[in-house]
Amino acid sequence: MPAIAAFALATDGSTGTITLNPTAIDAKGVAHWSSGESILDARTTATQSVRLPVKGGKVSRVQVNLNMPIMDTTDTTLKIGEVAARLEVVVPKNATAAQREKFVYMAKGLMYTSLVGSAVQDLVNFY
Repeated sequence: MPAIAAFALATDGSTGTITLNPTAIDAKGVAHWSSGESILDARTTATQSVRLPVKGGKVSRVQVNLNMPIMDTTDTTLKIGEVAARLEVVVPKNATAAQREKFVYMAKGLMYTSLVGSAVQDLVNFY
């Protein structure tokens, strides 16, 4: 099990990044990260949890959330919305490490396709 640690996310197509620092692991085992903005509402946050199969269960569930606040352009202390991504990966308990790794690469690739990029950036659908 990896130790909870800070990580950086790209914020543009070149060198921009934002660092999310660990803030807590709650009683339910959910890990929390937050960026370091001085205004609490302006902080980008992430959470991650892994739920192993319960007795008789056949799948594990990995849940990851990323939330980026949208601040008012005039009053930059005022949060006016939030862009949120929710990812749940359901993994059969008999999936091999190689199969899980293959899926991770496929999911990473999906984020870079127009299937996701155009839909989010341009708010357009396929036709």
